[in-house]
Amino acid sequence: MFSFAFAQEGPVAIRYSRGAAYDGLSDHREAIRVGRSEWIHTGRDIAVIAVGSMVEVAVHVVEMLQQKGLDPTLINARFVKPMDEQMLKQVAAQHSIVVTMEDGVITGGFGQAVAAWYAATERGEKCPKIVNIALPDAFIEHGTVQQLRSKYGQDAESVAARIEQVWRQQ
Repeated sequence: MFSFAFAQEGPVAIRYSRGAAYDGLSDHREAIRVGRSEWIHTGRDIAVIAVGSMVEVAVHVVEMLQQKGLDPTLINARFVKPMDEQMLKQVAAQHSIVVTMEDGVITGGFGQAVAAWYAATERGEKCPKIVNIALPDAFIEHGTVQQLRSKYGQDAESVAARIEQVWRQQ
C-alpha cells in the first residue's frame, strides 16, 4: 500500500491499527488500483467484505463458516473511498447477505456507506441483507486488540456466530 501511495499524484491517507500487519494473503497480491477491491475467495449466498486489519479476522470467519458447510465470498475492500461500486453490483447479483467488517465506529463508517449505497433505489440493484460489524458509537476503553474485539463482537468466533444466525433466519 505504501508503494501505491507514493506513486499517486495527490494526497493518500493510509490508516493502520496497532499491532503487527497481517501478511497471510501472500497468494493474493493483485496490483492495487484506486477504488478497486480484491476478491480473495468467491463463494455463494454470503459475501464478507472486510477493511484493513479486519481482513485477517474475516479470513478466519470464512474458514469457520466453511467448516459449517457454508461457502462465503471473501473480499478485501482495500479502499473505503472511493467505494468499489462495480464490486457492490456484482455482490448484489450473487449474494443474499452482505457482511461488512471494519475496526472503526459504525456511525459514518464503511458499513453504513455500503448500506446506503444499496438503499439508493435508483441504482436498480437488488438489496441484500446487510450486516455491519463495527465498533459502537461510544467511548471505547483501553485494552489489547484481542480483548476489545472479543468484548465488542469483532473476534472471528463472534462474527461467524452472528453470520450463522442471520443465515438461519432468512
